[in-house]
Amino acid sequence: MTETQQRIAGTYDPPVPAVQEKAEEYAGLLRNRMETQRAEDISRLELIDVMKKHNVEACEIDGYDVKLVHTEGDKIKVAKKKELEPSE
Repeated sequence: MTETQQRIAGTYDPPVPAVQEKAEEYAGLLRNRMETQRAEDISRLELIDVMKKHNVEACEIDGYDVKLVHTEGDKIKVAKKKELEPSE
């Protein structure tokens, strides 16, 4: 006769190895995204400051239109330029 251990409230069984692996992969990607988001936020604020300092409202870089948007707090709007379709 084998005894089973009683479950303790708030605990869970260890995950299946494949689940554990994918969960760790996802958590790593999430951490990377959060770090990238912080760097993007800093870069955006620096871009706003530089654009305001040089009185630049818009520019184009690498196929993207970058515009300074004046609201309660200044923002940057970035949109991929639309490809012109060749006329037949």
